[in-house]
Amino acid sequence: MSSAFPTLYRSLTRHRLYAILNIGGLALGISVFLILMLFVRFETNYDRVLPGWERVWTIVRTVQFPGNPEVQIPSSPTLSGQLAAAFRDLVVARMTPYDTATVLTGNTSTTHKLALVDRDYFRIFPFPVVEGDTASAIARPDGIVVTQSVAEAYFGKASALGRTLTVAIDGKARTYRVGAVIADLPQNQTYASVLFAAIPAELTDDSRSTSNGVVTFLALPDTAMADRIGAFMRRHPDPAFNPDARQFLKEGIVPLAGRHFAGNGVGTVVAVLGGVGIVALLLAVVNYVNLATARAGLRAREIAMRKVVGATRRMLIGQLLGEALAAVTLAALIGLALAEIALPFVNAIGGTDLSIAYWGAGSILPPLLATTALVTLLAGFYPAFVIS
Repeated sequence: MSSAFPTLYRSLTRHRLYAILNIGGLALGISVFLILMLFVRFETNYDRVLPGWERVWTIVRTVQFPGNPEVQIPSSPTLSGQLAAAFRDLVVARMTPYDTATVLTGNTSTTHKLALVDRDYFRIFPFPVVEGDTASAIARPDGIVVTQSVAEAYFGKASALGRTLTVAIDGKARTYRVGAVIADLPQNQTYASVLFAAIPAELTDDSRSTSNGVVTFLALPDTAMADRIGAFMRRHPDPAFNPDARQFLKEGIVPLAGRHFAGNGVGTVVAVLGGVGIVALLLAVVNYVNLATARAGLRAREIAMRKVVGATRRMLIGQLLGEALAAVTLAALIGLALAEIALPFVNAIGGTDLSIAYWGAGSILPPLLATTALVTLLAGFYPAFVIS
């Protein structure tokens, strides 16, 4: 085994084109596979990264008039109160999302995602709190909750509690006081935001005073309650729709984790890119094994000479498998480096926050080590067990 590395080095330096094609091709295939695997994991974990996602459902409403496509519409602002009164064990919260809320600081302005939420929103999603109290902050009409990165951007490393932010929503500026700072949230969530303020009281009527609409979240104690809630909504239709229009309205509740793949083609894109990643890795592996096997046939004389000078078959098997392991490990490390280099560009283009984790539940090491071991066996089998 100890002689495998010098032998491999001499072989690669003597046949540079072979080394570039074989090791470089395998490294490229591994890097493409790693990046696409990370993307698939990012998409399939959508909303599953939120604390308590397993029990969270959302209200879904669509309307389809004859001759027109089906259109998703916001939730009724008054439905949350009706559901909370009818189901004592249910936790209900509304959100009004804004993608272009503007924070004004002197002569500059910065756009952030903001959500107006009910106080129970942070009961449904208990985000890690860095400082302050989220419930108390949302209970105040001028209270605001910000993420840690936003707090550091405007207030530095000092405490942000009690500091003020001027935020313009729909062109109307308002001063808020920071009441809590939460940890930065992952991007792979359907309703992502970095600023949270109290939802206005006027949304309790049917005025539909917000152009962005209302999203209603439900934290169910058990899934059996979903059917009861659906039946309740059918018994209490939205009064904003007259009886003639209600026949075109569909209402129901769905798990939050299923929203990202619901009828928008995302599932197809993820499946296709996942398949491309697997095919890229398989092609790289097949190409590497073929070239390595063909190259091994040229080493019959070398192996014969080693036997003449006293090498045993076990020694030859160890050396040849060691050479294969060293070459594949080198390709894997190069592929990992290429993936690390490419990820910032992928994130900038795709609006994702993909990253390679080396430890923990999402570690990249198990699949990488499994791939290295499999390719080593495939590439080293013929020279190690046949030619030897």
